[in-house]
Amino acid sequence: MKRALLGAAIVLMCTCLTGCTLYFGGWATASGRVVECAEGSEGQVIQIPVCGAIVTLTSASNPDYSLNCDTDENGYWFTPVKVKCDMYKVTAKMDGYADAGPIDFPIAKRGAHCIMERPIVMQKHK
Repeated sequence: MKRALLGAAIVLMCTCLTGCTLYFGGWATASGRVVECAEGSEGQVIQIPVCGAIVTLTSASNPDYSLNCDTDENGYWFTPVKVKCDMYKVTAKMDGYADAGPIDFPIAKRGAHCIMERPIVMQKHK
């Protein structure tokens, strides 16, 4: 009986000590859009999708945790897997364009699909 209690205490202690390295939060998916702004024929600003940009989401609490996504023909990006709920720094890169970001993007709701409300705006190199 004493050995069983000692064994349980050791297992509990090891679990508590490794708790900081285990992640007990939620997981969610995310998406957004990357555009280039241009002036239309009547002076209005139009958004042109940037196809083929690489969008990187980097966890603010753990910078070693990041995920890359590519934009489709309409400039949209989607996380290919679920990411942990956290605050992310989002950047976008593409040849011929200035790097965009980092932009703060919270992914906070467990099991949800979080959409970046504002598009990431890139500018061509001049």
